Amino acid sequence: KPPPACMEEIYVTKTGTIQSPSYPRQYPLDTECIYILTAPEGFVIQVDFHGMFDIERSYNCKYDHVELRDGMYGFSPLIGRYCGDNAPAPVKTTGNKLWVKFYSDWVIEGAGFEMRYRPEPDCNFRVSGINGTAASSSLRPLIDRFPTLPDGLDCTWIISVPYGYKVNLRFTEWDLGHFNQCDRSYVEVYDRTSVVEEMAARYCGNQAPDLQSRSNVIFIRYWMRYDEEQLYTGTFRALFTAYEDRKCKPGMFSCIGQMCINESLVCNGEQNCHYPWDEQKCGQFFCNFC
Repeated sequence: KPPPACMEEIYVTKTGTIQSPSYPRQYPLDTECIYILTAPEGFVIQVDFHGMFDIERSYNCKYDHVELRDGMYGFSPLIGRYCGDNAPAPVKTTGNKLWVKFYSDWVIEGAGFEMRYRPEPDCNFRVSGINGTAASSSLRPLIDRFPTLPDGLDCTWIISVPYGYKVNLRFTEWDLGHFNQCDRSYVEVYDRTSVVEEMAARYCGNQAPDLQSRSNVIFIRYWMRYDEEQLYTGTFRALFTAYEDRKCKPGMFSCIGQMCINESLVCNGEQNCHYPWDEQKCGQFFCNFC
């Protein structure tokens, strides 16, 4: 059982830090520290590691490590287990609770870690199906509720289509308001996971080209900085469509090339193909397999 000084419940109402024992000096051997963080309802917890990160390296971080879980328990969904000397990428909970554990065994110490946490308004959205949208208009109630956010606003849409399909993403509305000023606002798209290595595109200019994923899950991140007494809000609307990149089966429409979409999306008033073949000749009889 962790000693009392190394087990703490933290109510997250502002930015704070957690450090490994004795940081930045070497942490003690045979130590286990557990922290349970809780933000107010309607908020999530943003975490990033800054400063020195030095924890004994091992395969799958089996020995010394810091572990984050998305909830208040040790059996909550695992966010990540970290060790070595490369600081993890920033992470964000899906709810208002975070479980943190630091563990060291009997051999080999390191300088440890410093982890910064802060509350953020919950603007995580999940959308699934064969088509749908992610749009900045979803944020209006949130911006009206929190007009002054010192750290800006960092929102994510998790889009999933049926397994075996990929995602065609097309921006039907696009105006971030500040041409090529990525330090004020930007949109990022991640393919399969939200780790930095999986970032497929970052948009902050006056155009946002179409994008086709390699998997059935994408993440859209919209970041806005708060500056000069305003949020740098812009406008975007992203239309996603599930497609198969193989020979079209019955019930599927060929977009020309290796892109097949569900026939129910043809002539629906939205361009779901990469090119507008699905919205041509609407009102006329067509047959993909005649």
